[in-house]
Amino acid sequence: MAQVSASATATSLSAAVGAQVAVSAIPTAAYLETLAGQTIIQGAVQADWWSRQAGDTAFKFQSAVRQGLVAAETTPQIVKRVREVLDLSRRNAETLVHTSVQSVANSTREKIFADNDDVVSGKEWSSALDRRTCPTCGVRDGKRWTTDSKPISHSIPYTVPPLHFRCRCSMVPVLKTWEELGIDLQELPDGTRASMEGQVNDKTFADWLKRKESEAPGFADKMLGKGRAELWRNGKITMDQMIGGGKPLSLNELKAKYDKPILNNMDIFKEAKSGGIYAGFYDRYKNEYTKRLNKSIKSYEEVIAEHEAWIRNPKLKLGDGHEQKIIEQNIKKWREDITRNSDYKTIIKGILEDKAL
Repeated sequence: MAQVSASATATSLSAAVGAQVAVSAIPTAAYLETLAGQTIIQGAVQADWWSRQAGDTAFKFQSAVRQGLVAAETTPQIVKRVREVLDLSRRNAETLVHTSVQSVANSTREKIFADNDDVVSGKEWSSALDRRTCPTCGVRDGKRWTTDSKPISHSIPYTVPPLHFRCRCSMVPVLKTWEELGIDLQELPDGTRASMEGQVNDKTFADWLKRKESEAPGFADKMLGKGRAELWRNGKITMDQMIGGGKPLSLNELKAKYDKPILNNMDIFKEAKSGGIYAGFYDRYKNEYTKRLNKSIKSYEEVIAEHEAWIRNPKLKLGDGHEQKIIEQNIKKWREDITRNSDYKTIIKGILEDKAL
């Protein structure tokens, strides 16, 4: 499997880059056999489980999987081979074999990427676009790292997949552009990717989930859990905020961090008047003339309406050609602006009501 993965990865690199650039640095069969032997039971996910098993059990499993990998057998064939030497249920055998094979395949890809850094500029996480993908893997989908595993435009530390038993994630190469390669050709257009509904244009799991939720409200409940989905739908959290330090945050942690209590209009005015939140804003306007206060209310209403229009159609503000991540960041900021301007409007209305008494 490691040799097959290496050959397949190198072949895809050659095909994508073109005949002008040769991709020939494939790990030797000896290296790949060693890699397979090390990774079968020492992958990040399965190492802890195997450390609690008897030594002969690990040895028998490792030997069976290695024989299957060398023979380029399919996962079901390797599962059968493992069950012939160990007393494991089919489900447990499938889980262990699948995870070990994924570890070998992804570790092999790591070596391929590193050895071909003349055409590979980085690596990108790829998660399946279907109902079985967990939030921890979904958050990483589309994220990129340099060839030496430094995050690009995010803070998630790099871990070679699989992240958990039966994880289906893999890494794909980020190829250098024609310009970076010194070749005068038009850059390749963005392609589609596979999903549970066929080929789609969604760039990331977050993009895909957002579209599925708009088509079938409540879809995200099954993917994220009802509590997380509610926070996400209400704009209180993004997909990236569902994990911290590379690990998933519990619903209680998310609520404590992002689900702050919302004050009603009367509470906001009372807080400002009593020296709490927005106290400085209240002090600045409390002695203004009524005409100026009404003018300010109208101004805030215009700002709110403008931001609401941008949220409905981001192109009105941003134009075309922006990545989904940039659009989402702006929408988040616009929502915050709407909330703040609504609070200002509420406080001024409270001042007007006090003047009328």
